Amino acid sequence: MTSEHPQNTPAGHIHQAIGQLFDNGELCDICVVIGQKEIKCHGLVLASVSQVFKKQIMANEKTIHISSEDLSPELFEQLLEILYKNKDLVNQETAKDFLVISCFLEIDFLVKRCVDILMHNLIPQYCFQVWKCAQKYKLPALARKACRVAAKNIANKQQEWLPLPRSMIKTPTLEVENLSETSSQASSAPSSPVTDTNHQFLFEEKYQAITEERPNSQLQTKLNKLTLDIEK
Repeated sequence: MTSEHPQNTPAGHIHQAIGQLFDNGELCDICVVIGQKEIKCHGLVLASVSQVFKKQIMANEKTIHISSEDLSPELFEQLLEILYKNKDLVNQETAKDFLVISCFLEIDFLVKRCVDILMHNLIPQYCFQVWKCAQKYKLPALARKACRVAAKNIANKQQEWLPLPRSMIKTPTLEVENLSETSSQASSAPSSPVTDTNHQFLFEEKYQAITEERPNSQLQTKLNKLTLDIEK
């Protein structure tokens, strides 16, 4: 028995019809404002996927303002393409951005989709952004993954530059002063270990990663230990 194409099912026809209503601006009952842009939407569609929208729509709000420096009108419009037309726009490059907006709006199915992609295909230069989002929205497995990829990236020198905050990767045994000995380009490295009450940090705020062709063996050992500590 062959399965029907999704667009030939009743649900597929409904999805397609709702997408056409959105494109034509018909029967829209909600206005979402992001920055200076107003976007007409259907409250039922937004409330069906987002707990944030559902609460506001059930409170009879007709104009909903979204205020976040991480969200743009363009990203929200791409989100609507997913919701209204079932477009597959989430991939290795875009998952980090859709993770932010789906977490912010509490769109659970999209959060899961983004996390699944990032857990298997996290690009090193996106580690900090993903880590910040994972920390903010309590996604511990993804936060550990971002730290692990960042540490391995530094140890293996897969990227020339990787800005990382000192709060991202920390261990009680690593000292910043040893890192400064290995790279003449790391002029921002402090001359003494950076400490707080519990930890010494390997990376200073926006500290530039190693660019030496042959990293110091002692440093390499410490970086490898950092990777193991994060994986625990």
